[in-house]
Amino acid sequence: MKIALVCLLLVPTICFAAATSEEGNKPLSAANYTDWPNLVDAINDESRVFQFWVNGNESFHYQGDTATANRVLREFAETNYPGLQVVLLPGPATTMDVLGKKVTTDYRINIMGGIARAAIGRGNLKRVYFLQPTMTIYLTDNIELSSLKIPQNVELLQLHDLETRFQKGLEDDDQEVQKTAQRLLDQLNKEFQRQGNDYKKLEEQLAQIESFVKKQNSSIASEK
Repeated sequence: MKIALVCLLLVPTICFAAATSEEGNKPLSAANYTDWPNLVDAINDESRVFQFWVNGNESFHYQGDTATANRVLREFAETNYPGLQVVLLPGPATTMDVLGKKVTTDYRINIMGGIARAAIGRGNLKRVYFLQPTMTIYLTDNIELSSLKIPQNVELLQLHDLETRFQKGLEDDDQEVQKTAQRLLDQLNKEFQRQGNDYKKLEEQLAQIESFVKKQNSSIASEK
């Protein structure tokens, strides 16, 4: 295991200290995740390629095709915790330097616990950070959007929803919330800054995601 200082985009992290990162998919103990019953199956999916931990804030990163992503989605949806979220974002995901390697992941899971959750929960930062388990899927070359099977018990979000959340934070009365929202919004804009043909592809993917989310939400509403 190697120590690294990590502040990930859209990962609700308070960087009080150095973080740990570990490559591979060595099974992690369910005893470490009792706050999120059944989540360990998704955490330990064989498609996991690395993990980060910062003061109880943890992210698990995976590589796989659409079928594999659907398997992890099913495992994620079995988590006994309210407000599970799935975020669909344009690809490719940001390439990260992990233990000296360049790694781009297709999907990830973020959870918030320990010191980080306690610190955020005591104040107003929960207005911008996500405290519930969240799975993010990027439309990489490995992922076919139309073939994703989104469980009905999760809230489906897209880039616009993240932007709206952070922009609302800019209007908050709490200055710390404002600063955090601005930082997160700046990071979001930086990650999805595109030019030329890459911009056209981004626009196409955003439109595809919006259509998919609307169809998914309409289907769920019709079955209620």
